[in-house]
Amino acid sequence: MIRFFRLSPPPSSAASLALLTALLAAVGPIAAAAAEEAQASCGTTPRSESEREQLGLGLGPLCSEGGLWGTAGCLAARSGALAWDAATFTAERSLPPGARSSIAALVERLPSAPAPLKAAFGAAAKEANSSGEGALGAAGRLATQAVASAASRLLPEEWRRACSQAMEGWRSGFVEAFPAHAPLLPSTDLLPATFAWLLLASFLASRGARLLYGCCRRRRSSPEVIFFPDKTGRHVARICKELASTRRRLFLAMFTLTDDVLSAEVLRAHARGVDVRIIVDDEQSEALGSDVQRLFEAGVPVVLDDSPARMHHKFAVLDNVVLSGSFNWTRQASRANCENLCFMRDSAMVEAFSSEFSRLWREFRRRGRKPSRGAGKNSAGRRKRDGTPGGS
Repeated sequence: MIRFFRLSPPPSSAASLALLTALLAAVGPIAAAAAEEAQASCGTTPRSESEREQLGLGLGPLCSEGGLWGTAGCLAARSGALAWDAATFTAERSLPPGARSSIAALVERLPSAPAPLKAAFGAAAKEANSSGEGALGAAGRLATQAVASAASRLLPEEWRRACSQAMEGWRSGFVEAFPAHAPLLPSTDLLPATFAWLLLASFLASRGARLLYGCCRRRRSSPEVIFFPDKTGRHVARICKELASTRRRLFLAMFTLTDDVLSAEVLRAHARGVDVRIIVDDEQSEALGSDVQRLFEAGVPVVLDDSPARMHHKFAVLDNVVLSGSFNWTRQASRANCENLCFMRDSAMVEAFSSEFSRLWREFRRRGRKPSRGAGKNSAGRRKRDGTPGGS
């Protein structure tokens, strides 16, 4: 029984790539050592060059690049090119002529991935340690020969004949269509092992892609914390940058809202079609310098808690990030108070804050309390932003 163990992701994408290339490069030497040990235990001697030519084993190495990165890059490029060409060749043979021409036109527009990949790894190979050149090609051929022989013994004779004829027809047609792959498929005996290697390479590539994606996603979703007071204004600019990047939603639950800079960014988000909703403490909405009335009159949906208790939340839910902490959106908080604000990008955390905001929004809307449109005119003469303790 074969068991696949889930490996813990390495700490960085570079480590992930190094792990994959080490696995790929290790296949050749391991197979070579196993083949030599089997030959020694059976008392056989290595075949001569003429015998190897007759058996279709070839003489040259599969990859001429040296070093870990060079060998792994060459192997990845050759395997990727072989898999792509084999898939397109099989599809062309099994599809009607009309579909073949359509797919051919589409393939002509697609970029060739193996060549840039090989070039990139080749550049890295110039700086790598060149050792063990040529071992991978010979070891790979010996290994595929052994696998093909073992598989052929498991099938009945008539099955083997039918499979052999079908595979030979496919191999000859494929080699004729893609002569560059002829050294990889010198005979039908190597075809099953070659496909087995492509499956293994695909599995390793998919696992590697998942590891790299996981590392990049964790790095991107890592939390960020900023602290106040900040008289330079860089932290407020950082918040504005996050608000300017949101495209779908801006859900704001804020105890006190008097900072004109942040309120202006909220208005810009509303103007470009973002779903902006604001929940504010009812008493603080009427404080000196409050921007709640201005936002409400501009068409931004605003609800008040209408409760003897405080609506003391201070968080904002954007597309894929939550801003939460002790920081009120006031100039006093940004320039004088000791405050903190966390940027959290974990999807579970974002969903939790979004659900809480939706719950409060439904509850406060049922109470029906909104800012009064006349309040702005009555309080316009006393908007002393620099003088109010909690003002902007």
